[in-house]
Amino acid sequence: MAAENGSKPLGWRFSDGNRVFRLYPERRQLLLGETPVTLGQRAFGLLALLIENAGRVVGRDEIMAAVWHSVVSDAAISTQASLVRNLIGKDDSA
Repeated sequence: MAAENGSKPLGWRFSDGNRVFRLYPERRQLLLGETPVTLGQRAFGLLALLIENAGRVVGRDEIMAAVWHSVVSDAAISTQASLVRNLIGKDDSA
């Protein structure tokens, strides 16, 4: 889903192998199929940062600057990463 002018994408489409997600950072919206998925501000910010930077390692300092805008504990980052992994990895059809 790229912008018509070829600049920054409007959103991203990704899958866990079974389900299709769409992420629209500007709208702060995550969809599973056509259903909106609720994510807290930090978890959404972390997911968007990771999706926007797919294919490269995003370091702790970059995560803190982009998502928290301050220094936070490793536990805070790990907690939000766990929430995102659980949400994206959860398959209710099984």
